[in-house]
Amino acid sequence: MTRETRAGGAWLMAAAAALGLIVSIVQFYRRGSGVDHTAGALLVIISTALLLAAALVLASVRGGGWWRTLLVALSILGLLGTGAAAWFLHAWILLALMVLALVGWLILSLSPASTARGPHARSAT
Repeated sequence: MTRETRAGGAWLMAAAAALGLIVSIVQFYRRGSGVDHTAGALLVIISTALLLAAALVLASVRGGGWWRTLLVALSILGLLGTGAAAWFLHAWILLALMVLALVGWLILSLSPASTARGPHARSAT
């Protein structure tokens, strides 16, 4: 997998998080949804917004390092937590979107950090 594949996984995660944010906002404000104006629904809005921000950073910034590892690790925690909350809140569309974001996370995390060789790279001789 290439760097473009890794960025594609991050963009998939960002798209699913953006749609999840919209779904969670609608659920929060829609009367009769069962979760309207609840603390749990508000927490899901916050978690999907943070997941979206992390995915956008991972998709936009090249390179790696400890910050990338931290964002990838926090992203899976956010995905799992939001997915569990969607399950508990009976928000099946949001749960499906978190599964889609998980696919993006898997593409992102299983792709190598860099396959390109720069001008200062050492050769293996």
